[in-house]
Amino acid sequence: KINIAAGEIMIKGRATGAPWTSTKGDKASLEVSLEMKGSETREFIRGLGVDFQPARQKLGAIALKLKVTGVGDQYTFTTISGDVGPVKLNGSGTLNLATDKPLFDFTLKAGNIPLQDFLMETSKTPISKTSEPKFGTWTREVMDLSLLSAGEGRIRISAASLRYNGFLFENPTFETVLKDGIISVNNFTGKLFGGNVSGSGIFGGTDTPKLALTLTLKQASLAQATKSSAGIAPVTGFFDLSGTFTGEGLSQHDMISSLSGDGDILASAGLIRGVDIPALSSQLENMNSIDAFISLLGVTLKGGETPYNGGVSKFMVKDGMLQFSPFDIELEGAESNVKMAVDLLGWRFQSEGSLSLVAHPHAPPLEVTITGDVTNPNVRYKTDRLKKYVGAKIASNLLQKIIGEGSDLKGIFGNEPKLPTGAEQQTDQQPVTKPKPAEEFGKRLLEKLFKKENKDPAKKNDPKPENSKPPQK
Repeated sequence: KINIAAGEIMIKGRATGAPWTSTKGDKASLEVSLEMKGSETREFIRGLGVDFQPARQKLGAIALKLKVTGVGDQYTFTTISGDVGPVKLNGSGTLNLATDKPLFDFTLKAGNIPLQDFLMETSKTPISKTSEPKFGTWTREVMDLSLLSAGEGRIRISAASLRYNGFLFENPTFETVLKDGIISVNNFTGKLFGGNVSGSGIFGGTDTPKLALTLTLKQASLAQATKSSAGIAPVTGFFDLSGTFTGEGLSQHDMISSLSGDGDILASAGLIRGVDIPALSSQLENMNSIDAFISLLGVTLKGGETPYNGGVSKFMVKDGMLQFSPFDIELEGAESNVKMAVDLLGWRFQSEGSLSLVAHPHAPPLEVTITGDVTNPNVRYKTDRLKKYVGAKIASNLLQKIIGEGSDLKGIFGNEPKLPTGAEQQTDQQPVTKPKPAEEFGKRLLEKLFKKENKDPAKKNDPKPENSKPPQK
């Protein structure tokens, strides 16, 4: 039994040869069972002489059993089972201490792995159990990657889940290879946002750390993706994504500010929450006052849902700026023309565009801007042009009602007269008069309202004298 800080190691078995015994000339051999117990994983590992500084200081207890056999500096680990903090673990592997750096090769099966809890602490404020995820926060502190140079080897891992902040990978399987201070992740497969994910990547380096990532995602949930990355769920539906990304830097901030890459995204049908374009379009013709139109805008642009039929876009990342070119989706009742961009470093939207109502081709489009924090975007619609258009339609509809009630007002808009038909068209054709200009509208309206009927133009200038009598026979 060996007592260490925050725990103990129970050893059962036998060891022969130097350095285990005083027998000289014999290679050391080992065949033991180990049982490691400790109330806190972080303190237990640090008690073994390892400078373990995880982001979460309170990982929980360690209770691990395994068998170790070996000769000289080469060891085999079998029947590994137990808990390392919150992670259930079992597997096997080998360790070679005869090389310049420890050389390892393990195959492990795990339960749920909260990866961000075990990674090196990058903030002066450690993660606690009650910590809420902070989206888009990148520390400027230099990353300590010294542990990546402490050994070399590979680990094949399969797990029930792997969580990194808000990103939950279900049933991941992958291989990690550590060499020359660089960790490579190969043949990664699993589930992310309900879809199938695959990819590979590298991270690390002895000078300026570098990142390279290739990712493919199929049939993933948009609602889960936006909830995990921004804490909001404004859309439903599914999407496919493929892309490659690179970056470098001494800190997270430097790494994200240098991030570059490109890819494609394909979205299936779904709903956009917070705007009701179909209701706006269908009720636009029934407006009888500007107040009613303003009320309609307040209802349809601040609530409801708009179905969309999907969309296709390419995206590009350059120096930490994500841009979709174009980002046009097929909305029900509208055509979109949106330039969408996200500042990944500041985690802010910088987007603008327009929505054109399909059922109203002559109506000016709704101008839309999306700015502010990705977790709480500020969506604004500019409706001045559409308001003027609707105001003109309301006035036109009122006048048309008047025209329909009294034929004396027909023609105040300068409408073209109807052409005669049949024989009249052949014998008495009149030239088509062009519509009168809009500035004569008031004059034509007054003429229609106040002109007097006079069937005999010849008598117009020959009024009867007062007290006139009919001629006598």
